[in-house]
Amino acid sequence: MKRGLLIGLLAALLLCCVPARTENAFEASIVLSSYAGEAETVAIPEEIQGLPAVAIGDGCFAKSNVRDVTLPETVEFIGEHTVW
Repeated sequence: MKRGLLIGLLAALLLCCVPARTENAFEASIVLSSYAGEAETVAIPEEIQGLPAVAIGDGCFAKSNVRDVTLPETVEFIGEHTVW
């Protein structure tokens, strides 16, 4: 059950993330822009599709049921109104 939920969560996150450029133009990373899942608890992985998750965009979880988010150490920026 937990594995299925984790796979569903990762699938929802993968649908809503965009590659970002960092200070080094050759170093790609991920910015989560929105969440399409229905879980109340979310754990962001350190990497998505082999790229580090470095930021949570403005309003990423604003229109969701999310109440608890666990962030990896790779996240360096959290946008405004991320959880509303």
